[in-house]
Amino acid sequence: MTARLERYNRARNVEVRARPLSGVLANSAVAAIADELDQIRAELPAGYYLEIGGEQEETTRAQGNMMRAFGIALLLIVMCLVVKYNNFSKPAMILVTIPLAATGAILGLFITGDALGFMAMLGLVSLSGVVLNDGIVLIEFAETLIEERVRSNGGNGGASSGQAINRVPVSVARRFTSVW
Repeated sequence: MTARLERYNRARNVEVRARPLSGVLANSAVAAIADELDQIRAELPAGYYLEIGGEQEETTRAQGNMMRAFGIALLLIVMCLVVKYNNFSKPAMILVTIPLAATGAILGLFITGDALGFMAMLGLVSLSGVVLNDGIVLIEFAETLIEERVRSNGGNGGASSGQAINRVPVSVARRFTSVW
């Protein structure tokens, strides 16, 4: 066997590989030895460094790409809502629901002790879509109610006594739009 010098990014490289035990995620294994890794980093001579690769590196890269895609999608959604409603107030009311849902989801992850991994982030994106859809349906429903009240009261906008408006509940409308 001949000795050869490995290089990574044009620097000399020593690679150490390990496989976590069955049922243990790589991210959890790295988190478990984080203190030891920090201690090793502190003791390394000048010019040497310690870098985590493999599944941890891929996870970090994938999360960065996903956050970038989520930001672009959010920007496009905002633009579409502004064009649809022709102002900023209604899209702002719709979009303010997303952080509220995200706060609840992250609190749930904290309470259960789960990590914000790829599947949790994917669920968070899905939850944001559902909440966004609910907000749009609610705004549309409110606009329809206002227009019908104005029309039924001769254009004055006030509600007349004894008038009942027969409407499909918002929850039924939301479920219908979620299917389509």
